[in-house]
Amino acid sequence: MRQQQDNEQQVTATPLKQFNEDINQWALTLEQLGHELYQFVAQCRQPGSQCQQRRVQRKFRSLRHGYTELRARLEALQVHYMGGSSNEEEFWIIESSMQKVKMVLKEYDETFRLINGKIYKMVEQ
Repeated sequence: MRQQQDNEQQVTATPLKQFNEDINQWALTLEQLGHELYQFVAQCRQPGSQCQQRRVQRKFRSLRHGYTELRARLEALQVHYMGGSSNEEEFWIIESSMQKVKMVLKEYDETFRLINGKIYKMVEQ
């Protein structure tokens, strides 16, 4: 009987554990994107930098594309884990995590908008 309960707990814990692994991997990718964004801005803000307008726009598009891919991956994770969860506690944990992650994404979105609005000034300096 005890063995059966342990097995049932492992089965129900597995999706949550997998979600944690997937969301942590996703967060690492987001962190890397943040570092790339920071390096991009820092490089182009230095006096005498060689940031030509075309190069800056290309790099910014590349960063924006990476961000868009991350948003799509997050949506896929949300559909996969929230759509398939029958355990209410597990569902709540996943939903809570997703809300926090979306708040972070909102900050990234605002940062991208800010940079996009000032990108020409960065190039001209």
